[in-house]
Amino acid sequence: MENIINCNVCRDADPVLGKFIKGLPVETSHHRVESQSVKCGFGLQGVCCRLCANGPCRVTPDGPRGVCGADADTIVARNFLRRWPQAQAAIST
Repeated sequence: MENIINCNVCRDADPVLGKFIKGLPVETSHHRVESQSVKCGFGLQGVCCRLCANGPCRVTPDGPRGVCGADADTIVARNFLRRWPQAQAAIST
């Protein structure tokens, strides 16, 4: 447990909460995020679509639409609208 208390945690918009989480004697998602590998640039921007069997589609300036015709705005909106209820369901149980 000692290594958890002294480890880095992800940056937080609320410094008081971040300090509290950093001091917890248990491992949380805030502790684990720093140890994860570098994410794909498309995923970080939210423009990677994995909804169908034709993907993953990655939207770029050279290819501004996925196989289904979705542009970057559509892909970001779909990703958000699918993940937000999943996150709410996970924390409300």
